[in-house]
Amino acid sequence: MSTSPPAVTSLNRSARRRSPRLLVALAAALVVVAVAVAAAFVMVGRESGSHSPAPSGGGHPRELPPSKLLPAEADITVFMKTALSYPAQQAASPNQIDAVRRIIRGSADVRRYAFVDRDATYREFRKAFQGQPDLVNNIDRGSLPVSFRIVLDRCYGQDGLIKELGQQPGVDEAVAGHGLSHAAAKRVGYQRTQPSTLQDSHCGYHQPRGAPAASLTITALPSLTYQATEFTVPAGITEITFTTAGGTHTLVFDNPQFRGFELAVPQGPVRGKVRLKPGTYVVYCSIPGHRDAGEQATITAT
Repeated sequence: MSTSPPAVTSLNRSARRRSPRLLVALAAALVVVAVAVAAAFVMVGRESGSHSPAPSGGGHPRELPPSKLLPAEADITVFMKTALSYPAQQAASPNQIDAVRRIIRGSADVRRYAFVDRDATYREFRKAFQGQPDLVNNIDRGSLPVSFRIVLDRCYGQDGLIKELGQQPGVDEAVAGHGLSHAAAKRVGYQRTQPSTLQDSHCGYHQPRGAPAASLTITALPSLTYQATEFTVPAGITEITFTTAGGTHTLVFDNPQFRGFELAVPQGPVRGKVRLKPGTYVVYCSIPGHRDAGEQATITAT
């Protein structure tokens, strides 16, 4: 497994990097995020030929409609290319979409998946931005990429499958998703902000149980720094609250033990728990360029 934080993480990072993806990841997230009730079954043949969903059983993972596999439920989300995201290139072809589907269907690590065609993506976009009718009415549907959502049976194959899918022709990006339970994903819905408290992820981070022994507030500044470079807490469970004095920032640990832990402002989550043994831990902002500018600090548990 790699040490890079997944998740909510990758979808949000992708959304921040590209404005078209921002709309999609927020509507589908987490893209998010990468998220609650949906509409009817969308046959994948509408985008990729006469292919029909895989039957349950027979050794293949189940293909579900997007309404049965919500954005925040995915352990992996695969965004296909659009003409808008790559103006000099064509959008993913039906053959390229089918090739990605075959890899997913043939993976022993996949439990179930859904193909989100452009109509389904647009429905989710409308739900996420229902309070902004001008944006909904003027959006170019061609800028909304079709995608696959994947729930894994074996999480240790996540990194390898992300790498394999990300290298396929027609794929814009394959990223780790939130990996929430179906019930938790329904509670998140298609809202563009995440719950204030970090949620446990299927293939990611699981918070320690019990009351925190300490509380720590870290504030991100517009200067791309935190309010301090060193923090000290007692060993044990610490609840971290993340705030912003301006701008968009994240807080992740540079330690594989906390893979999947990410707080994000202003969209959330902004609060989460970690169990810290005596020692020193590095936290930083995962948005490209922020850590290089100095947005990192150490937390020492004593």
